Amino acid sequence: MKATVFVSYEQGEKIRRARRKRQITQEDLALSLDISPSLVSKIERGTYQVAEDNLVAICDYLELEVGEILEEKKEDGNEQVDIRLLLKTIEHDIHLVGADEAWQELQKIKLEPDDPMLGDYYYLQGKLYEINRNLVKALEFYGKAIRYVDQFPNLKNTNVKTVSYHGISRIYERQNHLDQALEAVELGGKFFVETDDRSYVKYNLLLSKSIYLEKLNQNEDAFRITKQLQENRTKLASSEAKTNLSQLQATLYNKFGLYDQAIYHTEEGLLLARLDKQYDRSLELWTTKGESYRKKGEYSNAKHCLRTALKLKDKINHSPLAIDTYTQLGLLYLELNDLQKSLETLKQAVKLGEETSDNVRLMNALIASGDCYLHQEQMNKAHHQYENALAIAKTHSYNQHEWDILMKLAATCKQSKPDHYLEYVEQFHQLSLKLWKGGKKKMTFNERLNVFKLHLDAEPPMD
Repeated sequence: MKATVFVSYEQGEKIRRARRKRQITQEDLALSLDISPSLVSKIERGTYQVAEDNLVAICDYLELEVGEILEEKKEDGNEQVDIRLLLKTIEHDIHLVGADEAWQELQKIKLEPDDPMLGDYYYLQGKLYEINRNLVKALEFYGKAIRYVDQFPNLKNTNVKTVSYHGISRIYERQNHLDQALEAVELGGKFFVETDDRSYVKYNLLLSKSIYLEKLNQNEDAFRITKQLQENRTKLASSEAKTNLSQLQATLYNKFGLYDQAIYHTEEGLLLARLDKQYDRSLELWTTKGESYRKKGEYSNAKHCLRTALKLKDKINHSPLAIDTYTQLGLLYLELNDLQKSLETLKQAVKLGEETSDNVRLMNALIASGDCYLHQEQMNKAHHQYENALAIAKTHSYNQHEWDILMKLAATCKQSKPDHYLEYVEQFHQLSLKLWKGGKKKMTFNERLNVFKLHLDAEPPMD
């Protein structure tokens, strides 16, 4: 058996600097020594067990002393912690210790401008800014991580570029730019490399993509991805990703009118959410389960589920989630013909939507409010709610939602304002042609003609 030695990050860095000083590429070095370029890359990145004769050959070629390379670095009498290990532990601390502690540790690290770990460093800065809701700074540092990796092709195997695009997609989603979120997550998938580094992100990307598609009402495409994810469920890295998948599947089954299947998936997700105390996912899943029972006509069960969801509203991290719960409860009261409670509850949903600037959920709450007024034949008030919802849909290019809203707006003014009616019908017609030509809408949409239609949203997973 060949003798092996462990090359630390600092030792690998010495070799990399010596090679670059001699202006030799990794490929040229590998060709000269009859070894693979990937081996050179792994040695230079460090934290790698390498055959001793390969290390000796590289050092001889670069005129380095092997003993000097293998000499342990000391700092204040103690071993210096490997930079790669430090960054790994900071990523761990972000999730399990706290963002503040992780930020303090990250600031202690000083890297050279051409250090191969700088891409990871920028990515972690972006992630911390995202967690602290400084979205502008988060975008800046995710972008820095991507640009840095672009300078060094040997870093592509780290998947830093992929996770940075995933972070960018989450920020765009939070800013209500769903088309841009979808574009970013697709770019992340394009640059994904099958490797040991962050291999889990492949399925997180697919989950996020399906979430964005569902929010854009591109339900058939979203459903196809969830089927693929279900087949690879064990490869989803976290239990939260699994509960996200259950939530998304239930939402889509509700849209397709398959309520028993939706209930099955909520129960699957609620078990995981309860065991891991995932308050946000639990509220979402109870809300979706309430929607399923409402659409089945089992109103007592629906009310029980929605009230259970609201018990969690003071424990969730993402307060806009409760908008969906209030909206569903308002629609339930509407179907029970308790119009006063319906309007009061829907007003709470709209108010929370306006306070949190969650435009997708606010738009749905406004549509539901319009439905309530339409049910009472208060056409002017219904028209006002639908117009506010239409403004959001047009601002953010939510074309599928715009299609639904125009149909409802036409219904509010067919008798009283025929000119406006014809205007909405024409807009509806032009948008339909646009969507059909783009392949985003089928010719039959009977399931979308229900005025009480609403969808709930899962949240994209954090890497």
